[in-house]
Amino acid sequence: MVEGTWTGELSSVQCDLMEGRKAERAIDWWDRSSSAEESFSDRTFSQEFVRAKGRVKDRIDPEGDYKAVCWAQFSGGAATGNEAPVEGVPPG
Repeated sequence: MVEGTWTGELSSVQCDLMEGRKAERAIDWWDRSSSAEESFSDRTFSQEFVRAKGRVKDRIDPEGDYKAVCWAQFSGGAATGNEAPVEGVPPG
């Protein structure tokens, strides 16, 4: 689960789970049909990374480095993003 806040007039938030020390590769381990939930009145968002059902190409490496990467689009056209290391290991 990743949670965050913003200031300004947000249009949308998207998050991804990345693998590698420099967050160089998105992994298909999680179900991308679950999008970030936004509370416009509280100016908060959350994204739960839920394991995808069925066949997925990627498996979680208990020794791997993972990051949650989120970016936002604002109504004025500006965009921003940030990343944070995943604490622990996503359940494999």
